[in-house]
Amino acid sequence: MGGIATAPRLAALLVVACCAIAPLPTLAGAPFVTDDPGTPEHFEINLAVQMTHVPRQTTGFAPSFEVNYAAAGNVQLHFLAPLAFSHVSGDRTRWGGGDAEFGIKYRFLDGEEDGWVPSAAIFPIIFAPTGDEDRGLGTGHTRAFLPLWLGKEFGDWTAFGGGGYGINPGSGNRDYLFLGIGVTRKITDDLRLGAELFRTSKTQDNGKDAVGFNLGGIYDINEMHHILISAGRGLRNASETNEFSTYIAYQLTF
Repeated sequence: MGGIATAPRLAALLVVACCAIAPLPTLAGAPFVTDDPGTPEHFEINLAVQMTHVPRQTTGFAPSFEVNYAAAGNVQLHFLAPLAFSHVSGDRTRWGGGDAEFGIKYRFLDGEEDGWVPSAAIFPIIFAPTGDEDRGLGTGHTRAFLPLWLGKEFGDWTAFGGGGYGINPGSGNRDYLFLGIGVTRKITDDLRLGAELFRTSKTQDNGKDAVGFNLGGIYDINEMHHILISAGRGLRNASETNEFSTYIAYQLTF
């Protein structure tokens, strides 16, 4: 459910993964920015619309096509191909292919069912410069994000969090740090709701750091079909980084 567009998807659209099969399955990732150490049982496919708005500009993916595949019980292969858009007030909306994502999640620690030790995973992601930088649909540079994710279940509650280092080449760009923490709660057998708080250091020399939150949830139509929704905004420097953001996805698991 994370996963996102510079820095983790403009600090509100970065990593994705859910339906964990660890001994303590954590259910975060999409629709949240902060991920968890969970991996899918077999295949997980997300068809999503996501956007971030700041004054006079809205950017995002409409849609993005994401595939997560369990290559092993604790290894997930990740691919995301977006149709990006960028709209600046007073100008026409630009559409086209955005920067694609490739990643491998490796869960190297399974948490204790009755103890306090969490599950843990690394999830390096490469962002390929497949989008058109001149039209505002890509960055024009190969980027990377190198995170560590933790997760633990406590009855109906799941806590997740972690952070990582973003490699962000290009003139005027800066490498950055991302930190996030969140919780979800099982409301019914079909519905889980949650919230997260995250921070991204500035990604450009003349930029500002970003602190934001998301509220969201996952509704299971049945074992294969799911609806994922989140919405949030910045709490610090929101007018420059994230005045409003949202993520809506249909998810197929099998």
